[in-house]
Amino acid sequence: CGDGGIGGITARGRAPQAGPKGEIMLSHLRYFKYQALNSFWFTPSLMWLFALFMAGMTLWADHAGLGAAFLSPLPFFDVDADGARAILSTIAGSLITVTSLVFSLTLVTLTMASSQLGPRLIGKFISDRLVQFTLGSYVSTFSYALIVLRSVAGGEEAFVPVLSLHFAILGTLFCFGLLIAFIHHVAIIIQADWVIFSVADDLLDAMPRAFPEEKSDEESRSAARAKEESTLKALSDLAPLPVKAEKSGYVQTLSPGPLAELAEKRDSFIRLLYRPGHYIVAGSTIAYGGPAIEEGDHEKIRAALVLGPKRSAAQDIEFAVTALVEIALRALSPGINDPRTAIACIDWLTAAAARAMQGEAPPALLCDKENTPRLWRDIVSFEGFIDCAFNEIRQAARDNVAVTLRLIESITRLGEFIRTDEHWQVLSAQANKIESSLETYFAESSDTDDLLQRLSELRKSLEAARPAHKHLT
Repeated sequence: CGDGGIGGITARGRAPQAGPKGEIMLSHLRYFKYQALNSFWFTPSLMWLFALFMAGMTLWADHAGLGAAFLSPLPFFDVDADGARAILSTIAGSLITVTSLVFSLTLVTLTMASSQLGPRLIGKFISDRLVQFTLGSYVSTFSYALIVLRSVAGGEEAFVPVLSLHFAILGTLFCFGLLIAFIHHVAIIIQADWVIFSVADDLLDAMPRAFPEEKSDEESRSAARAKEESTLKALSDLAPLPVKAEKSGYVQTLSPGPLAELAEKRDSFIRLLYRPGHYIVAGSTIAYGGPAIEEGDHEKIRAALVLGPKRSAAQDIEFAVTALVEIALRALSPGINDPRTAIACIDWLTAAAARAMQGEAPPALLCDKENTPRLWRDIVSFEGFIDCAFNEIRQAARDNVAVTLRLIESITRLGEFIRTDEHWQVLSAQANKIESSLETYFAESSDTDDLLQRLSELRKSLEAARPAHKHLT
């Protein structure tokens, strides 16, 4: 069981920081934050609002005479009303033209590149901080110039906002310098190696959350599995009540704490059938509750699952895995035929698998402080992670010697990180699947002999790394 906490169930013994409603609200807020920071509107909008504020502040300083007092005595800063209008009009017109042209051409380029690397390239472009900052800078400077232009007056009551005008000039110079950095950055991010590294970096950052470094012995793991099985059997014997979904969508985030506290309050048990990344159909069963779970509690159970229109990396560890797999599958397609890109994906997936083997998946069964089972949740196991990472690539590369060799090499490398029987069984199963397809898909005997030799070396390394063998030696 997962460790209990004061007042309810928590993961890995951490005391809850908020009540059930507070944790659900925080879960929704975290998802909104993730959506906002990875959108094209949030950062540029904040920069636009800041530009409006700065326009007000600099115009106030100009009306107070501060700008003229400091800048007008200098020859370079002596500008009349007509000159100020011309400068500001040029700034506004050039910025909006450059913005529309550059971003239109960039999106066309990314759309063409995404046909090879997958549609997630567009998502990475949208969430890129430099891209967001560039768009925000251009829109903000354009809006700033328009507001300052509106305040310029000629005639007897002439008013030239000297300070605001030169802030607009500095902003424009900065924007055109930023344009050079932006074009260079876009040329980098559409390259396959960069896209693979970017997705893999997100995956490696998420691994400590999916497989925390808390290692237990084999006896404890076996006891935990036995308790999970007995608890689920006991729940089925009690004729559990199904909880139905009211709408369809992908699970974005899940808050297990409030559900476990609800089950503890009712002295009952809840079994969740879905995890982040799964698709829920309206009207389908999303959870089962014990007989003590009331009808009014169903809405609380539904509220713990945040649904969205597409999968996201908010809590879905498999999202980045499938992104790398998709790039590899496209690279192996007959239309592209780029095995080197597929091999790069395998290498980064191997690094993520090695990190998973250094930790453990969190417990599926959560208990209260009395060690009474309260919640069962679906989690990503090590076996599920490896299958998600390698199965589709192995199937697509059945007739590709280079990619199959790299798969064998990757499993051999992972043998060094074997700590549990599960690790050994999962990697051995992958070796068996590769071996079963060799004679069928590889006609050249030299290729088959080379692959069989590598498989033989893999078998030896796995046998040497088997936990029981290590114990005996």
